[in-house]
Amino acid sequence: NFYVIKNNSIITANEGILYGSVRDSVLRVCRTHNIPVELRPPTLDDLRQASGVFITSTSRLVMPVHEVVLGDLISFVGGRKEEDDGESSDNASLPTSYCYPNCLTTEDIRKWVLDDVETHS
Repeated sequence: NFYVIKNNSIITANEGILYGSVRDSVLRVCRTHNIPVELRPPTLDDLRQASGVFITSTSRLVMPVHEVVLGDLISFVGGRKEEDDGESSDNASLPTSYCYPNCLTTEDIRKWVLDDVETHS
């Protein structure tokens, strides 16, 4: 699952995701530590304003994401798709990726989830 940290809140989708123990743990530690959670899909604007991004899995628990590469999404960001002939649209000045070095909130959540999983195992 995918999480965005923006304005000291966590944004993560509530549909089309894998419900499971690690996600439950993330939501639990956020409640315990008074970190607001918005259950909605993160937007590209959320990524632009984010201080951190992380993913979760059963085997790795919480893993920081240091870069999100927009790839094909760039051609849709400005509301216009790049033409097939290669001519650029209004999107030429948009970033191709967003970087998130060393987010302290992600690191705190990683530690809290590890403790929480050990407690509930």
